[in-house]
Amino acid sequence: MAGYVANNIIKGDMEIFHWDEFKQYDSDDSIILDVRKPDECEEGMIESAINIPLDELRERLSELDKNKTILVYCQVGLRGYLAYKILKLSGFSKVKNLSGGYKTYYPTTCRQDNCPLYSYEKILKSDILEADSKK
Repeated sequence: MAGYVANNIIKGDMEIFHWDEFKQYDSDDSIILDVRKPDECEEGMIESAINIPLDELRERLSELDKNKTILVYCQVGLRGYLAYKILKLSGFSKVKNLSGGYKTYYPTTCRQDNCPLYSYEKILKSDILEADSKK
């Protein structure tokens, strides 16, 4: 599967963007499109995204502006790729698929529950490091 993805990117059959590139897109000129099923979206969505499930995309293309950049994502990337192809074949010229989907975006952008446990200051003050420094 990774080989197919890499081949699509290298050949230019799919244009991707990464989780840390959202800041580059102006909300006036772009649409964040979540193509997951509604029950998946209940677990969380990217801020300001609209949800049009992949199964409904062809019938709801009129809800999207062809002049805007469409930033597509799904859970891991496959449905995003399929949505990318549907959009491109339907005349949308500025489409990109989020590499890794929501499963990559969420943990890289949201506060982690274990951050206080692994903070640099706590590591420096740990008993193990203090014992090592006394040797």
